Amino acid sequence: MIKPRILAVSFLLILFTLTSNGAKSSICFTFDDLPVDTHSDKSVSFQRSVITGLVHTCKQYHIPAIGFVNEGKMYRKDKRMDSVQVALLQSWLKAKLELGNHTFSHPDYNKTSCVNFGEDILNGEKITRPLMKKHHKKLQYFRHPFLSIGDSQAKYDSLEQFLAAHKYIVAPITIENDDWIFDDAYDSAFVKKDSVLMRQIGQSYIEFTEKQIKYNEMLSVKVFRRNICQILLLHSNAINRDYLPQLAQMCKRNNYKFVSIEKSLRDKAYLSKITNFGDWGASWLIRWAMSMDIKGNLYAGLPVAPVFVLKLAGMPLDYR
Repeated sequence: MIKPRILAVSFLLILFTLTSNGAKSSICFTFDDLPVDTHSDKSVSFQRSVITGLVHTCKQYHIPAIGFVNEGKMYRKDKRMDSVQVALLQSWLKAKLELGNHTFSHPDYNKTSCVNFGEDILNGEKITRPLMKKHHKKLQYFRHPFLSIGDSQAKYDSLEQFLAAHKYIVAPITIENDDWIFDDAYDSAFVKKDSVLMRQIGQSYIEFTEKQIKYNEMLSVKVFRRNICQILLLHSNAINRDYLPQLAQMCKRNNYKFVSIEKSLRDKAYLSKITNFGDWGASWLIRWAMSMDIKGNLYAGLPVAPVFVLKLAGMPLDYR
């Protein structure tokens, strides 16, 4: 007769073998603030290099990414449509990548009325929607600026009803890697013409993102008892132009496959209800955990950006 303890150990060994050899996790790459986030360099050549770099890497690693557009960036100072910005979106679409609505002017919903916010959403589709139609695509995904979904149940419900009425699907995020902070630091080093420091920031960015992925895997298991299909929030910026290949390689080393936003949202975890609200933005994993009243410190083990990066970015050391 086989003892229960031996059976348990044998089962764990078999589970470990199956997991390490076959099962893969899934991740969706999403980019906010398209066409491009600019800092010191606002030139057309810089903006083209960002989109070209992101598109090239997505093609190379077969990443079915989605970019969320702020159409306020699509107009010149004289309020006429900027053909350069339109061309950047066309390059994205020609690569068979997806686009979504990130509002016109990137307002914080927690500080904006539902009526005004709704108008900003509709103003944010005037260029993107017909552009996607030309590429035989449908504009259907929406991403909240600042991850603000409403600071009360009533305000949350109002926006959900508005989005449903206009046939939008919310695109949540489960992993936030603070790439915008690293990009601010990266630009500071660029201004100083310090290529060594830029490489140091870039390497730190990849290491930090890997820690964030591990933290959110742990949180996912705590909430759902499994690693759900993760959705990573990125931005259309210089550090991702230069380090997206390393980011993709790191994900592959960690046994992740790249999937579309559509496939990500098929994971039943995304049907989970949110019932906990406040005047803050957070990942959906955190929101679900709070709504389910998961015990313990949810932020235990949450990585913090390195001090030298925070100083270069002009961020407070206690930014969390």
